[in-house]
Order: sequence, then C-alpha cells, then structure tokens
Amino acid sequence: MTDISPKGRKLINALGIPGILLMIWLGGFYFSIFITVVVVLALKEFYSLYRSKGIYASLTMGLVGSVFFVWFYHFEPYLNMLAVIQLAILFVLLLLIFELFSKKINPVSNLAYTIFGIAYIPMLLGTLIAIRQIDMTYGTYYTIAIIVSVWICDTAAFGFGVKWGKKK
Repeated sequence: MTDISPKGRKLINALGIPGILLMIWLGGFYFSIFITVVVVLALKEFYSLYRSKGIYASLTMGLVGSVFFVWFYHFEPYLNMLAVIQLAILFVLLLLIFELFSKKINPVSNLAYTIFGIAYIPMLLGTLIAIRQIDMTYGTYYTIAIIVSVWICDTAAFGFGVKWGKKK
C-alpha cells in the first residue's frame, strides 16, 4: 500500500468525513448502497492480498455472496430466517461445485478464503446497516458513535505509530 501525502489525506478528510456522515444521516437505501460499495472495495483488496501467496479466491462468487449478506441486513426485518439459511447453504454448495470444476491450484485454500472473505467483511460491516435501522433517531446516533470512536482510535494509533513506531 502506498503512503498518502498529507495533502491527499486532508482532501480525503475534507470530502470523506462529511460524505460518510451524510450517508449515515440519510440511512435506509442510501446507507446500504454506501456499505455495499465499501464492502466490494474491501473484498477486492482482501482477495488481492492473498494472490501473491498463490491463493486465488473466487472474486465473482465472493462479491455475489457479499452483496447478498449486505442486503440481508437491509431487508432483515422482512425476511424469514429459515429461508436465508437455506439460501446460504445453497450458495456454499454452488461455491463448492464452482471450485471443483475450476482449474486453479489449491482449491481447498481458494474455497476457504472465499468463504472467509464473505464471512469477515460483509457480515461485520453489514451489522452497521442493522444498527442504523434499529430506530430512526437512536440508530443514527449509535452508528455515528461507532464510526467516530473508530476514527478516534485509528487517529490515535496513527499518531502513536508516527511518534514512537519503528522506521522500516
């Protein structure tokens, strides 16, 4: 990952922070679309990290499963949980068949990392959608509190790393 210049960092902060807060404030469909975009970008980055190690997780199937789980959180109050579990089992079976007939090396590792990517990124980020939809007022405040606390911790970690971290 390349370092971002201080000028680029300021631009990201000037546009990103208000944009994220606006998406949280709008909620509903807009927030779910925003989380979907974040999940897609994060999943692509996650899978690309393992390509250098010879693990070729299925990006297509990972994205399909991820979008399914993110939108599950959006429609959660209206869904039958048994149907969701059945769809998840069907998806894993399709993933097994897909990996069985692919010509990639390390099929078990590829399958494991594909499923792990689906379980790790969209299921955790998707909970922000569920929290945001708890209540129109409190859900917004809870989500903003989570995002702000993560920003504070991340900024503090960055500051400590710059001040006391080892130079490579």
